[in-house]
Amino acid sequence: MNVLSVALSVLETALVFVVMVSVLVAAHEYGHYIFARLFGMGAEEFCIGVGVRPLLTWGRRRYRLALSESERAALPMAEGALDAGEPPRELNEETRFTVRAWPIGGFVRIKGMVPQEDGSEVRVPGGFYSKAPWKRLVVLFGGPLFSVLAGVLILFFLYWAVGATRPAGTSIEGIVRGGPAQAAGLLPGDRLTAIDGQPVLEFYDVVSRVRDQAGRDLQVRYVRQGVERETRLQPKLAELPDAVMGSDHLPTGEMRRQAKIGAAFGLVHVALGPVGALAEAVSRPQQAVVGMIAIFERKVKVEDSVGGPIALATMTDAAVRQGILTLIEWAGILSISVGIFNLLPVLGVLDGGQMVTALIEMLRGGRRLSYKVQNAMAAVGFSMIVLIVIGVFFVDIKRLVMPSRPMPEFVPIEAPKR
Repeated sequence: MNVLSVALSVLETALVFVVMVSVLVAAHEYGHYIFARLFGMGAEEFCIGVGVRPLLTWGRRRYRLALSESERAALPMAEGALDAGEPPRELNEETRFTVRAWPIGGFVRIKGMVPQEDGSEVRVPGGFYSKAPWKRLVVLFGGPLFSVLAGVLILFFLYWAVGATRPAGTSIEGIVRGGPAQAAGLLPGDRLTAIDGQPVLEFYDVVSRVRDQAGRDLQVRYVRQGVERETRLQPKLAELPDAVMGSDHLPTGEMRRQAKIGAAFGLVHVALGPVGALAEAVSRPQQAVVGMIAIFERKVKVEDSVGGPIALATMTDAAVRQGILTLIEWAGILSISVGIFNLLPVLGVLDGGQMVTALIEMLRGGRRLSYKVQNAMAAVGFSMIVLIVIGVFFVDIKRLVMPSRPMPEFVPIEAPKR
């Protein structure tokens, strides 16, 4: 591959990555925007990307913002209303839709969203802090909600249109070198029929019979070239936790280390109706939550479960090479991950952290936290984000210079012995 081909490949991946991230950011920010407008908050700017100033203003939307009685009382009389002796009931507002230099995020600038030392943010008509804490909580939750919904919808339509991949039966397609299956003499092409006297008719049967039997000597019956045979093997506990699957082939919500036999089974593409596609798509947020909990419970290593821009770009490049369907699936999964990540209670920074503040103020009967406390929470949150960013970049760089755990090596397929 020459230099030009490499450059074009990198450019293609970069463009796809930028477009994909921009669309997912737009979905997230639209969640904030739509709820802010629903609750009578003014949105001054809807921005894709981050940077000092907008590179492009691609749209403007003018609207009239209705004011509550308390907001009208806090509003200085407009010139046109002085003679009437009362402040206006509506304000003329405008939202600018902009693009900034770095396509790694975005924001909706809501009126009065920056706390002031004198607490005047609560008196901004149509402002964020002029509204009840529960409304602010909903606006903050809107971003993660729309990210998850966007991801689920992407996956739903994908799975409904083209189906999904499922393990196919109990026929072995690959044997891991040095694994229990190789030690037991199993070969690719063998079809398992029973484990410890219990029949196995599908892949899930194999998983459920084996996953809690690490180190136990199990009797295995199988068919090779039409002849039924028997052997014994001892399943080995996997190094990393994995999602526990149910009989519907969807995760149950539990994640733990499970015993494996060191064999790969075939896959088949199955068509899904709307109900099956929805179940498959809805299972992905559940998997994301279970995975995140597993990280905090230290059931999985952080370096095996997180990635920064380099990892995201690498995975996007792999998806681009595998085709449009894989890329669409990756976009849906990434959108869900962004939504779940933003719910982390990182004080004063992520949506989840600001939701914690709104919840505290709800419990205080709507009274704002002091400016000093808000600044302290923001400082803690910013420090946490800096540590997370440094840690993620360290993991990315480590992956580049120190290859991760090697993939299982499969035994070459040979003609089965009679």
